[in-house]
Order: sequence, then structure tokens, then C-alpha cells
Amino acid sequence: MQIVISGRHLGVTEAMKTYAREKAGKLGKIHDRLSKIEVVMDVAPHGAHTAEMVADYHRSRLVGKAEHPDMYAAIDLAEDKVVRQLVKQRQILTDHHRGESSMSGLASENAFDGRSAAPETSDEDGSDEAAR
Repeated sequence: MQIVISGRHLGVTEAMKTYAREKAGKLGKIHDRLSKIEVVMDVAPHGAHTAEMVADYHRSRLVGKAEHPDMYAAIDLAEDKVVRQLVKQRQILTDHHRGESSMSGLASENAFDGRSAAPETSDEDGSDEAAR
């Protein structure tokens, strides 16, 4: 897996590169199909730091972008966003291989839980049949 770290409008220190490389490396442990991760750090004119992580994942790109006054916190937030996307992609892949989606399993469980789907009817005198 290739990790590319760059900066816009700021000089990226060695400590920032090491921290970003460590965070990007964790993404590779979550999913082995990542081919490249790009980390771009930026400073906005109003002083906020922006970190963007772009992970090339099996014919698609997962992007996490975060803004925070601290650059290290922005990297953490961007990594969290990409992790959530990777976990979601992995769940989709797992559900696909099982032959059912996660939502279809819920519908079938509720349909056959032993309760009657028909509403209770009342007698001519107004009393419920279930009360008898």
C-alpha cells in the first residue's frame, strides 16, 4: 500500500508526516484492498487546519475531510470518517456474500414471530373476542 503525504499552504514537519503515516497505516489493517492513501494537510486563511484522507479502494475512492484548530486532531477526525466508510463497505460486501441484505433479515423475522397480523375483531355487542 502506498501512502502519499503532502501539504498545501504549509510546510509539513517530520512529526506531522510520521503521525499521518501511522494513522494511514491503520486503515490498511482494517481492509487489505487499499492500494493508495493520500493525506493532504492545509491551513485556511482564518487559521483552521484541514486534513483530507483519500483512500483508493477497489475501484472507488473513499474521502474523509475534517477541519479543526489543531492539525493532529484534524487528521484524527479525517481518519475516523474514512474508517466508518471502510466498515460500511465491508458490511455491504459481507451481506452480499451471505445472500441477503441486513434489512431483509429484519423484515422476515417480524413477519413470522407467531403473532397474528390480522386485527382483533369485536362481536355485535361490542366486546372483544380476545377478552373471552
